Amino acid sequence: MSNAGKQIHYQSCMMGSDPELFFERGGQIIGAERVIHEGHLDSTAMPEDEMGRLFPKPKAFVLDGVQIELNPRPHTCRGHMALELRTSFRALRRHLEGMKDIKATFRSVVELDPKELDSLSDKAKILGCAPSKNLYDSVASISIDPTTYTKRSAGGHIHIGLTSDELNLNALMPYREEALVPLMDCLVGLPSVFVDRDPLAAERRKVYGRAGEYRLPDHGLEYRTLSNFWLRSYQLMSMVFGLTRLAVSVAAMTHVSKSWDATSELLGNVDLELVKTAINGSDIKLAKKAWVPVSEFIYEHVYGGGAYANTGLCRTLLEPFGYFVQKIEEKGIEYWFPQDPIEHWCNMPDNYRGNGWEGFLTNRVIPEAAGRVSDFKTVYDGSKYENI
Repeated sequence: MSNAGKQIHYQSCMMGSDPELFFERGGQIIGAERVIHEGHLDSTAMPEDEMGRLFPKPKAFVLDGVQIELNPRPHTCRGHMALELRTSFRALRRHLEGMKDIKATFRSVVELDPKELDSLSDKAKILGCAPSKNLYDSVASISIDPTTYTKRSAGGHIHIGLTSDELNLNALMPYREEALVPLMDCLVGLPSVFVDRDPLAAERRKVYGRAGEYRLPDHGLEYRTLSNFWLRSYQLMSMVFGLTRLAVSVAAMTHVSKSWDATSELLGNVDLELVKTAINGSDIKLAKKAWVPVSEFIYEHVYGGGAYANTGLCRTLLEPFGYFVQKIEEKGIEYWFPQDPIEHWCNMPDNYRGNGWEGFLTNRVIPEAAGRVSDFKTVYDGSKYENI
């Protein structure tokens, strides 16, 4: 039976994260324990999520080795997640006002002076990460000595809640590994390669954050491939979690509503080995080639709704996404997001509706691209990459 015309129906899900960042003094990375002395930094967070369910108030930031980690509460709404991050960054900005020579840095990979590493506490020297699973390598492990290895990475891990009775996603629990992880690689990890242009991204993945990296917490899935690149702006955060919704929606069509096997249709046309290689090497050319069948699936089955598509990408937003990526290739991510990240978050308006990723593509990227000589199909025209 042909699946032509079949649509992916948007599936809400509970989403969380634990992104990380570093501190520097005079251009040199320093241990976060020198900045957050009590081991955490509190903030006043919103009392409940949009579903009315109470969550324990988290610490705004906690120490996690050399870096600090944000602990926003989970939400189904990207805007509510962003307001929690805004609250945390406002607390951090106030804290740093008394430390004029210290500032936060959002670089994904940093290197410490060996003397600085030696001077930190034993707890700060450890990487702080429990073992991960990997879709492509059952014996994947970290083999470096954290007490002498001077590089450190900042993750931007994504948590997906699958146990909510209201959201009816319990049926996905048995398929977290075989379906949801590869879908996250195709729909989140792969397009992130186009945006996260840190030259040390491949170096980071020698230690952790490789394609197909995950954990299986009680609440569902922790996808551990992404860096903290999406902390640069609300729009990038919105992109990452919108695409996460898309991955969950595809899996839900197969295993929850059982309308049609959308998961097999997408994964059956994708070269996962190519996806893995592109992500692990942060290889833009390979990522573009791997993206062709993914973008074709989106064009065929994700109709969306423009600025309010809710799934990160859809048929009408593929070409604007191509222009967005093209400008990153030409000018760098600062072309779109020049503001200091902390100031960006601290000044985020209360009215987030329409200001997220899909609204950004619709209201900023499309008007700029209109009428210009540009290759909108940069990231999904397969004819360009047949010989790669």
